[in-house]
Amino acid sequence: MRLAVNLLGITSTIFLARLLTPGDFGVVALAGSAYAFFSVLGQMGFDSALIQHQSPTDEHYNSAWTANILVGLFVSLMMFVVAKPAAWFFEDARIEYVVYAFSLLSAAKGFENIGVVNFRKSLKFKGDFLYFVIPKISGVIVGVTAAYILRNYWALVIGMVTSQVATLLYSHFSQPFRPKFSLTKFHELFGFSRWILLTNGMGYISNNGVEVILGKLMDAASVGILGIARQIANLPSQELLAPINRALFPGFSSVADDPPRLKRIISRVLGVTSMLAIPAAIGIVALAPALVDVVLGEKWREAAPVLAILGIAGVVTAMRSVLGPVLLARGKPKILTLANGAWMVFVIPAVLILVPKFGIVGVAYAGLMGPLITMPILITAVRKDIGFGWLDVGKAAWRPLFASLVMGAAVYYTEAYLYSAGEIGALGLIALILLGVLVFAAALWLTWAACGFPGGAERELWEQVQTRLRNRRGTVS
Repeated sequence: MRLAVNLLGITSTIFLARLLTPGDFGVVALAGSAYAFFSVLGQMGFDSALIQHQSPTDEHYNSAWTANILVGLFVSLMMFVVAKPAAWFFEDARIEYVVYAFSLLSAAKGFENIGVVNFRKSLKFKGDFLYFVIPKISGVIVGVTAAYILRNYWALVIGMVTSQVATLLYSHFSQPFRPKFSLTKFHELFGFSRWILLTNGMGYISNNGVEVILGKLMDAASVGILGIARQIANLPSQELLAPINRALFPGFSSVADDPPRLKRIISRVLGVTSMLAIPAAIGIVALAPALVDVVLGEKWREAAPVLAILGIAGVVTAMRSVLGPVLLARGKPKILTLANGAWMVFVIPAVLILVPKFGIVGVAYAGLMGPLITMPILITAVRKDIGFGWLDVGKAAWRPLFASLVMGAAVYYTEAYLYSAGEIGALGLIALILLGVLVFAAALWLTWAACGFPGGAERELWEQVQTRLRNRRGTVS
């Protein structure tokens, strides 16, 4: 089901990119940067605090819900205040009214039922899945329909508002818990979540701050191109791994007091993550020109080099996404704050230096350097805490990485040959993707065989296939 919804999301992006212009996406992204600045205050991290807490009471949930409402209303008010200044700063009157519309998102988000955190805390992921995907489906359907009718940036806004309202309604519909107004446990929760808040604030500066700088130094169209390139480049780390990452923090929290077992689980998760995310990210790098030409169209051609560079960053980001939940589960959110701080301190000056010289590609180079800076910080912290270090990461990931590089080379040179013979159409892109899948599978199997078929993600996958085949034969008989 997750795969079906992601295909729907990718399809909607393709339709929207075809129906709208980079400037439309840029206007919404620049307005969104103002929204995201104040929304950081709304990301108090109370859901993480409740998951990490071993025995939260109703008062803990009530305090988190009340604080979210108050912050959401404050953010909504501030959005009204900054709407005109934001339009003046970016010299685009369209931004003012988009910011007004975004103020509704914050108010609605604050009233979401905090009880939905129990889906993750109790590992009931069917409920969590429905809570996540039903609003997304609603937003996609309404957004694409609006884009077909309006053919302007308001379609994106309408889709986002629809998704948020659907999230609010479903959060109360799906949960028997009924929150009440209370702040009795606020200080206890904030002792953990304050580091999450600070981490989110630094994340905003590192990501949305880049959009602000790009929008000021260049134009809204450049911001739109960056946004689409990021969305595609992040597919391996945000979409393919979302089902895994959604379970990591509560899963790690349940065994946080057993470091040997936690290390074994981290190794298994890294192995699976590597098999999914690394070939997808390398494939995006190799296929960047064809993806842009065939999927997005000629008006997005400037996104190709940005996409290729950010795709490389996606490999590191995928590995990083496993280590962050480990530190949260061990009660060390301060390390994540330190890592994001290092990212922020480096990336923003890098963007200011690189954009005037390289344009939008300079943002991509800065985006690549960010994960490379934070990864050593996280691995060092996890190694000191539970003894899981660089060698363990390498053991879990090297075979998928090697097979992915072989696959990337095969796809890249085949793509170059096809371009030399003419344009690559949809059938050519499909053929390149199939080639990549076959080469990766063959290279991974041969590498695994050369190593003597050791334990790891490959063996787990093979055992899962055998089990399913036995069960299917048993069902047939």
